[in-house]
Amino acid sequence: MTTNVRVGVDVLLRERFHRLAQHPRYRALLFTQDELGQAPAGASPQRVEEYLAGRFAAKEAVAKVLGTGFLRGIVWHDIEVLRDRLGGPSVTLRKGARRVAEENRLSDISVSITHQGPVVVSVAAGLSS
Repeated sequence: MTTNVRVGVDVLLRERFHRLAQHPRYRALLFTQDELGQAPAGASPQRVEEYLAGRFAAKEAVAKVLGTGFLRGIVWHDIEVLRDRLGGPSVTLRKGARRVAEENRLSDISVSITHQGPVVVSVAAGLSS
């Protein structure tokens, strides 16, 4: 059996994300309650926005690993990016995203998020057998 690595990358300018981050309705559409709950408490609005932009980019990168983007029944809440016990990002797939991953025998999706000034980058990788 052959194992393939699937990679997705997303680059986001924070200024393009700013309007989404400011609007409570968009926040609720894009992020789960747990993701919003893990935003840095007591941090500046800019730091919270940076955190959310990282999660947004990670979800986009994971959707690319799935091979569909946000199509075929995948919605934003189907991909959840939370901090693991060491503080790094960890991905959980639900509903449509989990179904697509299972159909493609895709497992072990990992993500990395980095911020540099106005730019946020996320890389996601998964194994497909």
